[in-house]
Parts: sequence; C-alpha cells; structure tokens
Amino acid sequence: MKEYVNFDLTGKVAVVIGGTRGIGRALALGLAESGADVCPISRNEENSKKIADEIRAKGRKALSYGVDATDYNNMCKFRDILLNEFGHVDILVNSQGMDVRGGILELSVEGWRKVISVNQESVFVCMKIFGEPMVKQRKGKIINVTSSGSFLAIGGSPAYCASKGAVNMLTMVAALEWAPYNVQVNAIAPGWFHTDLTTMFDEGANSEIGNNIIERIPMGRTGKTGELAGACVYLASEASNYVTGSTIAVDGGWLCHGISVKQEIL
Repeated sequence: MKEYVNFDLTGKVAVVIGGTRGIGRALALGLAESGADVCPISRNEENSKKIADEIRAKGRKALSYGVDATDYNNMCKFRDILLNEFGHVDILVNSQGMDVRGGILELSVEGWRKVISVNQESVFVCMKIFGEPMVKQRKGKIINVTSSGSFLAIGGSPAYCASKGAVNMLTMVAALEWAPYNVQVNAIAPGWFHTDLTTMFDEGANSEIGNNIIERIPMGRTGKTGELAGACVYLASEASNYVTGSTIAVDGGWLCHGISVKQEIL
C-alpha cells in the first residue's frame, strides 16, 4: 500500500442518486472530472440521459436510468443492470432530497410521510441495495448528502430537519457495521446553496430573508454547488480510507456562527 494516496477515481464506478440537478448534478460531474464512470439516477429518465451525455462528453462512461429511489424492486433491477454492465460498483452518493414547508401544527401527516420517504427511507433503501455488493467485494465508499438543517433547526421544516438528522445517524450506524468490510460511509452537510429546494428562502437577490441568511454566514455569501464536489471526491477516493462515520460541513462557516465581534486584524 502506498504511504500517500491520491484523489484519482479512474476505473471507479459511481452511482449518484438525485444526480440530475442542483447539488446532485454538481457531484456527478465532479466525480466524472476526477476520473470516475458515473451513473446519474433520478425519477425523470430524460434528465438522467441528459446528464449522462454530459458525463460522456468528459470521456467517461455513463449509464442513465429513471427510477424512484424509494422503489426497492426497481432499484434492485437497476443495480443488477449496472453490475452486468460494469462488473462492480465502488461509490454511492445519496443526494436525493425534498421539503414540504409547514410548521408542526400546519404540516399534514401526508406531507410528513412524503418527505421522510424521499429524504430518509430512500437513503436506507439505496444503502442496503448498493452496500451489499460493496460488502461482498470488501471495498466501497458511500456518501450521504444531509444538511446544516440536521444540526440546526429550520422553522417550518420539521420533516426536512428530522429526516436529515436521521440520515446522519444512519451514516454512523452503517459506518460501524461495514468498517470490517473496508466500506467507508460518510456524509456531507451543505449549508446555504442556490438550488430548487432553497428558492423559497431567497426569492430575489435582495430579499429580506436571503439577506438575513447571508449576514449569518461568516464567509458572507451562499455557496456554489460546484464547491461541494471537492468534499465528495475526497470521500470517494483513497485519500479518505481512514475516515468513516463522519459528516463534513460545507457551509462557509454557518454552523460555527455564534456571535462575531469585528476587530482589526494585526
């Protein structure tokens, strides 16, 4: 074994659930840039094909597939298709996510269940399905995308915060169970990034709520989705072989913000 390992993903096969837009798309393209063959998965097969074409344009192989991540049987079918095509799967990224806004008294039980199904249950389903061949081959990387909302409460998003917090714990349980099989399981917790999921908070560049959010980010701005790719590539590569059960915050300092007293730096 080399004393120093690198971030090269050449020859690796990655599956990115929710990999056709927003954060998931950025992670799928980032993995491809680093050498991996990537399969971007979403419920919309046309979107999956479009991102797969972008990946192929980078000189990588890609396999598109439209499937609901909560559909256990169809996800098993896709796994078998992937293994028949590539022979192995090395990286799983769970980037699927949604929110139904409403306080605890306002949110319907149906809305709660919908969010839990996508954000929490589907992550369990995909980890179970793709973790099995990783355990058998005694090697693999699983990266779950959670949220700063798994650490700090977001008023009006009880299901979202609860589901993402649960994924943090699921990440640690899987890391514990699969460590003997050389499968590392970690998570990335994004802060505020401009995606379809956050437009409700920052409608318009000068919106009051958007400005309030930026004021609480030590780096003074929201993130660009491509800035999440580095953490993903790190966790997918051999560089993180001794890292498991961890959640990396990529948030411009959002989680460390208590109170800031400005002073002149000497």
